[in-house]
Amino acid sequence: RPSEKTTHGDAAGRSPSPRRARMSQTAARACTTPASGGLRDVSRHAARRQLASRVPSRLTRRRGVCTRSTRVRGAPTLASVAKSKAEPVAETSSLDVRGKTVLVVGLGKSGVAAACLALELGADVVGADANVKAGRLEKNAEIKKAASAANAGVVVRTDLGAHENFETSFAEADIIVLSPGVPLTTPQVAAALKRGEQEVFSELAFAARILYATEADFFVKEKGATPTKKLAVTGTNGKSTTCSFAAQLINACGKRAFVGGNLGTPLSLCALEFSRAAAANENAPPYDALVIEISSYQLEHPGWRSLRFDAACVTTLSPDHLERHGDMATYAAVKARVFAALRGFKKLAVVPVAEDVLFETEDGEDDVVFLARRDAIVDAMTTDSPESRTETFEHVGGDVARVGDLPGVVVDHANRRATIRLPFAKPETIDLSTLRTAGKHNFTNAGVAALLVRGLDADAFPLQTLEAGVAALEAPPHRMQRVDLPAKSDDIEWIDDSKATNVESARAGLAGYARGGKSVVLLGGQAKGGMDGPCGIGFGVLADALAKHAGYVVFGASGEDIAEELAAAGAAPPLAVARTMRDAVAAARKTVEDGGAIVLSPGCASFDEFENFEHRGRVFAALARGEEGV
Repeated sequence: RPSEKTTHGDAAGRSPSPRRARMSQTAARACTTPASGGLRDVSRHAARRQLASRVPSRLTRRRGVCTRSTRVRGAPTLASVAKSKAEPVAETSSLDVRGKTVLVVGLGKSGVAAACLALELGADVVGADANVKAGRLEKNAEIKKAASAANAGVVVRTDLGAHENFETSFAEADIIVLSPGVPLTTPQVAAALKRGEQEVFSELAFAARILYATEADFFVKEKGATPTKKLAVTGTNGKSTTCSFAAQLINACGKRAFVGGNLGTPLSLCALEFSRAAAANENAPPYDALVIEISSYQLEHPGWRSLRFDAACVTTLSPDHLERHGDMATYAAVKARVFAALRGFKKLAVVPVAEDVLFETEDGEDDVVFLARRDAIVDAMTTDSPESRTETFEHVGGDVARVGDLPGVVVDHANRRATIRLPFAKPETIDLSTLRTAGKHNFTNAGVAALLVRGLDADAFPLQTLEAGVAALEAPPHRMQRVDLPAKSDDIEWIDDSKATNVESARAGLAGYARGGKSVVLLGGQAKGGMDGPCGIGFGVLADALAKHAGYVVFGASGEDIAEELAAAGAAPPLAVARTMRDAVAAARKTVEDGGAIVLSPGCASFDEFENFEHRGRVFAALARGEEGV
């Protein structure tokens, strides 16, 4: 279709979308002026920074669980929130995209998936990405398939780089969908939020609205099917493995589990499966349970209030992505939003044992973020959105369980078993001795996964069946993964932990694996600033863990900085300082002993040398096998 279709009806006689019909040239010009000052100029999201300033007040007891009331400075009091015992109405009404223009910002995996979903449901799609090397929607095979469906929309155009159509695309869109990597401070995004005239969603929330409506209106209402169980996992480290383990345990019980979101398959593709199943008049949805990994980026984006889960978990919380969130308080408060999606009775909220997360701010003062505290969640929701003050919040936030305490899960690493207890059940023990994945921390991941699955439906997921499924659990790729080697390889074990993109993740992996003190660790890449408070990159905390290994090699853009911090923390000097990971592998080969191991657990992002951590892991595995041309 010609590009002028963005302002006129199409050849099939469809009317222009409501947004385009009322857009005058004057208004279009006004929309081309980006808002300045970033998020602080966007009133609807001004409360994001206020979440960094929580002050504890009194202790209260709600439904038998002792909690501390918290206040966000400037937030309305709970007295201003309706106290009706009726459950709040879920924001799961159908999101009608047919005949509308959907702008997808960011054309990575999530963005392309959202474009496919919108197209197949009858929307016209515009793609935008600041990266001039991003793939054009018009040439994508999956996009072509979606566009060929009956009553599908069309791809209007793809804008790449500093494109002259960017401002027009944002002004004319009815719905804007943001990929996780798009900051809210992007001028055009901030301007759209400030105008408040368009619906803006994260890719996750966009997909969830469509999925929930399809399930409720077709499978439950018309077919009488049982709603799918929905589990969400976020946190700094361990979320991908916990999600993967949970999905595998669900499958072991004879149920069909989707696993995706931030991990692997975007939720938009799952929503597309639901839509196609409904169109085919199937009697049941394609899955019995959804296991969704959620990043802080996705929880930061608009639309998080429309999410609904039966269980949610924050696995761990330590400094990460501070270059985007600004400080630890904001990062932690964004993570805690996942618990706002728990509505009703017997919803499970799993938090780290240190439920009050203490950290030091830039001015040297201590601050605290409270996770899974009902008052804090309500405060955040009402402060951030005036319209939500009319909603009732009597049953928000779930029943709290903890990683490392009961109710919750306590792992006995010595005996390789875990005690789990739901807030509304008796304690029970699950045997983890058959777990084959490397790393002590994976026993905790398996225990948390079992707790979460039991929390979804104890009858549907019996403990004995879950216990039998532990033996078959496999960690996701690049998470303390043993590299498959040719049969005639030497007696060296190669461990790919490329997913360790921050220091805490590396520490967890190295603490649970030593190979008898004969392993050589590879640290390096592009370190994340602010991991050690206001300054530093935080590698000093690895000194104790590295003492259990034969040595370490540093490499990449931050290699020398890593060596300096470790030396200051009392660690031995590195075996080598390498320019690239290839050089680091070569140095490790020369020093590792027979029967030892070479462990890639970089503690850094990969972008100085690779496309992403998966690419880094694949190259490491190829080097381990001695393959040429990598």
